[in-house]
Amino acid sequence: MQANLDIWDGSAADFPRPLRLRVAYVLYQLALHLAFPLVLLKLWQLGRKEPLYRRNLLQRFGLGSNRTRHKSRGAIWIFAASLGETRAASPLVHALLKRGQDVLLTHSSAAGLQAGRDLFGDEISQGRVVQLYQPIDALIPLWLFFWRFRPRVGLVMECELWPGLLVEARRWGLPIIATNGSYTERAQARDIDRFFGLRLLLWPAFSFVTTK
Repeated sequence: MQANLDIWDGSAADFPRPLRLRVAYVLYQLALHLAFPLVLLKLWQLGRKEPLYRRNLLQRFGLGSNRTRHKSRGAIWIFAASLGETRAASPLVHALLKRGQDVLLTHSSAAGLQAGRDLFGDEISQGRVVQLYQPIDALIPLWLFFWRFRPRVGLVMECELWPGLLVEARRWGLPIIATNGSYTERAQARDIDRFFGLRLLLWPAFSFVTTK
C-alpha cells in the first residue's frame, strides 16, 4: 500500500476498533486530560537536570509559534521519540530533503530534540526542517497539532505505539507509516500479556509498516 502524499484534506480514514479498544481508549483519554497538571509538574521536575524540558511547553499541548506553523504546513511529519529514533531518522530526513520535501520533526524527549538540532542544524536554520516537541498523547493537543500543521503523512520511527497519535491521526484522515520497526516475537508476547492485548489492536491503524 502506498501512502497518499497529497496534502491532507480532512477526509475520514478511521480504522476498525473492537469495543474493548474503544472503551479502553475513552478511559485513556479521560485520564490523560485530567492529568495535564501532573504532566506539567513532571516536565518541570525533569527540567532540573535537563533545562530543555522546561522550554516550549506549549508545544506539548499542540500550540506554539504561528510563524512555525505556516512554514511547516504540508510537510512530511516524522515522529522520532528520543535519541536513538532521531539518529535512525537521519538518513530518511536527508533523503526527503534531497527530494525537495520539507520535514516536520517531533520528539517526546529533550535528548531527541537536542540530537535533532545537532544533526539538522543547518536545515532548521534554513526552514527546511521544523522541529517541535511531540504533543501529549491526548485528543485536544493532537487535534490542535493536526489542525495547525496539516502534514501530508506521518512517519513513526521504530515501534512506537501511541494510542492517541494513531487513533486521532486516522480519524483526521492522515496516513501513518511505521518506519524502521523491529517487532520481535518477545515484544509480541509481552504485548499479548500486558493491557489485555490492547496494544496489538493498534497495529491496523498504520497505513503501511516497514521493518528492518
